[in-house]
Amino acid sequence: MKKSVKVYMVQDLVLLTVLGVLLEGLTERFASTILSGTPTIAFALFIVFFAVTRWNLWGLVVIPFLALSTWLGGSLGEIKYLADAYDWRVFIAEMCGLATVGINVLFYRNHRTKSIIATPWKLILIIIMDYVLYCVVHYVVYRLISSGNLLKMSDIGDYYNVSRGKLVNGENVITTQNEYVYYAYYIEQGFIYNLFGLVVCFVGSFIFRSQGIINNAVDKLVDDKKLADAEAEYLRNLGNGKSGVDSVKAESNESETEESKQEDETVAESEKK
Repeated sequence: MKKSVKVYMVQDLVLLTVLGVLLEGLTERFASTILSGTPTIAFALFIVFFAVTRWNLWGLVVIPFLALSTWLGGSLGEIKYLADAYDWRVFIAEMCGLATVGINVLFYRNHRTKSIIATPWKLILIIIMDYVLYCVVHYVVYRLISSGNLLKMSDIGDYYNVSRGKLVNGENVITTQNEYVYYAYYIEQGFIYNLFGLVVCFVGSFIFRSQGIINNAVDKLVDDKKLADAEAEYLRNLGNGKSGVDSVKAESNESETEESKQEDETVAESEKK
């Protein structure tokens, strides 16, 4: 039993990791163009939330792979100065931020996962808590490793030809100029750019909740086994008078016998006359 659960857990986490890496990497690749910003989570928060809900702290093993896909996907963006903002600092900060989802295990203790997931307001609150903790920890870690001072933004950056739009005589005119871009400015705006990731987590959680998929995997296996045992017991009782089906059949046979007797009596009376 333990071996089968471990194999199931590995397969489940590998599948979540592969899906998460593909979705996260592709989204980050095009996010800078669509959002003109640098989000550090798209599907990552939902994948980690899903994994921790199913496998408790073992679910955190997906984090390094998701953070790596964010780093690589973002660095391949079309807007050069936004793509360069994705560096090793983002990788470390994202891993630390996503690790805060592990706090959910404190609320899932004593087999309360199903109760929390089944209650809409509890599910909403725990997702909001995860998002806030992620943003705060990501911000703090990134600022500390980029500037070394929690009260000061890093001045790391480079010169780029940046296109800006401005109104001239009522018309929008695009101008390009060479200016110094601070990477940290965009990364530290994550609490805004990452709102897409929060929406994904909400939508995904409620969809999978309706399907009964997002729950503690071990508890789900136990519930499925109990259901299978109950069905097997029902099938074993068929034919020995203990099942509801046999009762219905017995009543039907009695009814048919009674009707047959009444027909015989009617025929006998007719013959006498």
